[in-house]
Amino acid sequence: MSQRGLTWSGIVNFTGSKEFFIDLLSSAATKRDAKAYITRLQTTPLERKDNGSHTKTSFNPESQIARPEVNLGTFFGHATAVGQSPKFSQYQKSESAAATNQEQAHHLALVNIVDVPNLDDSVLQGIGLTLSQLCRLSITPCVVLDFSSSSNEAVQPSWRQQMVHQAERLEKAIYKTSAASARILDHVYSLSDATSPPGIFSRRLLMAPIRSRLIPIILPLAFSCQTQTMTPISAHQATLALTREFAGLNVQPMQDEDLTSMTQRLEALQKQTSLDRFIILDPQGGIPHPALHGSIHVFLNMEQEYDDVRKELLAHAKAIEPSSGRPTSLQDETISPSISDLHPMSLETNRDKVAQDDFVATPGPSRPDNTKSARSEYTRHLENLELLRAVLAYLPSTSSAIVTTPLEAAKSSKSSRQEPSISAVGTRTQRNPLIHNLLTDKPAFSASLPMGRLGRSNNSEKIPSNLATSTFVKRGMPLTMIPDPRMTPWTPDNQGERKLRLTDARIDLCRLVHLIDDSFNRKLDVEHYLTRVNGRIAGLVIAGEYEGGALFTWETPPGASPSNVSRQVPYLDKFAVLKRSQGAGGVADIVFNAMVRGCFPNGVCWRSRRDNPVNKWYFERARGTWKIPDTNWTMFWTTEGVEAGVGERFRDYEAVCRSVEPSWADQTKAAD
Repeated sequence: MSQRGLTWSGIVNFTGSKEFFIDLLSSAATKRDAKAYITRLQTTPLERKDNGSHTKTSFNPESQIARPEVNLGTFFGHATAVGQSPKFSQYQKSESAAATNQEQAHHLALVNIVDVPNLDDSVLQGIGLTLSQLCRLSITPCVVLDFSSSSNEAVQPSWRQQMVHQAERLEKAIYKTSAASARILDHVYSLSDATSPPGIFSRRLLMAPIRSRLIPIILPLAFSCQTQTMTPISAHQATLALTREFAGLNVQPMQDEDLTSMTQRLEALQKQTSLDRFIILDPQGGIPHPALHGSIHVFLNMEQEYDDVRKELLAHAKAIEPSSGRPTSLQDETISPSISDLHPMSLETNRDKVAQDDFVATPGPSRPDNTKSARSEYTRHLENLELLRAVLAYLPSTSSAIVTTPLEAAKSSKSSRQEPSISAVGTRTQRNPLIHNLLTDKPAFSASLPMGRLGRSNNSEKIPSNLATSTFVKRGMPLTMIPDPRMTPWTPDNQGERKLRLTDARIDLCRLVHLIDDSFNRKLDVEHYLTRVNGRIAGLVIAGEYEGGALFTWETPPGASPSNVSRQVPYLDKFAVLKRSQGAGGVADIVFNAMVRGCFPNGVCWRSRRDNPVNKWYFERARGTWKIPDTNWTMFWTTEGVEAGVGERFRDYEAVCRSVEPSWADQTKAAD
């Protein structure tokens, strides 16, 4: 083999690329996830010429594979069909304008690393490798170091030198990957006075390393205009200031500037950056689920779950710290308004409201809070929850967040190969949660999976603790349950009240019918359906603006008396998700969780055609299944204690699933 051109740097690049490929393959759930990620980016990564000019990268498979900067489009197959497909446009956009927009688009991930002084070098090196891989996936991490939980010795007396030292540790870890470089920024923030939140001192200084494809490592230090000195600030405040800046919300009107000019300037600023991810690396891990000891929330739909999760964490934090006298927002018993109310793009007045509400626990500049080393675990999780809510409120609904441990973020193919499990049978390479989340925009595990099925197929084996350490968070969508089972439990007799009808004023029947038609790809016979279900509806679950939903009925088994309440069967009549929301956004998980946790915690049954592609998803979530003889139906149930072929309850379930009459306008499919 020829030795020409074989250099040490080439070997390093090849080794790094090989490990990058392995991490990529183990983190991407499917090829479709990777292609969907490419589509979401929409812009092509730009390469700098020696003279500093920018040019659009051409699609050349051979050259793309040869470069260390891996192009995912060629790695997962030629994506020209996606890139060259016709797009609806009512005007011709010039190539120069398109190139300008591409040059301005910088996809960013804001990363908070908590308690850096207590992370050993091997973990930091793993984090550095992951951050460099994110860069190669065309998203630039912007790192904020959080010293709030560090001990007194870690920041005193020379607190600034200690911060710089920890930043240099991470900088060296990134440099050792030979795939990316970093730059330490300790002059990002400014303080006008002691009561105002910190702002960005200079956007140009902040954007300079990003435009150079460097990873900014930002210290929570601000220049005080009053004292003319540098002072530490809360990492939470530092994060929120960056979020506002990257979201383009710090624009102030210039003298004699009209509204049109200001709007154009704001739009141009917002096109420069796209803050796609917010990441918290906290040794405490994801947001815990106190009701399920030792488990965490795999997915949080903030619009739906924030209030309930906050109440749980607040109750446990106060139970642990009953005598705490710290002036924090944790002592406020009132629940904060919904995220939709706080979203800065909804009403101009809400922007001030967010600024006032965000983290009153850490007002103004102060020395690093050394008392937090002794705070309770739930208090810290609650502060993370509030930070997640505040950051996502500034960002579009497509942005997401993830909370995981530094150890999980440091995972790579190298560490997986060096530390095999006791038995490798039935296992797969562990995924790096940050790369997996970036490629799929989903949690590592489906939020609607039963806890016993998160691990290996052997259900007798306990779930390994490292399987669920991350929480995936979206601003999400509201969930509407009619009637609300928390106020009026769903019972066969409906508490003596009149049963719900689809003509109820709370239900948009037209949108509900469209949801069913779109999801099933069939036309519903509305008149027949209303005649069949009205008078027996148990309730309705609607996700967002009718992006998903489920309709439940109380069914009487053939031969049973309608007055016999104990024989009434809770039946999932329709489970629908819009095609554009299927496989993304967690809509199906949100609706399913509402069904099994809120609406029918004691169990429900349903049926599905045997050849329905979604049956695999149902199989993973149901307690039992049964192929109904002499039909094309498969029956599912979530009721504990029901065994296939045994007992009256099972026979009632089968009789109902066999006898329910379909209500489709077309009768082309034999089973329906």
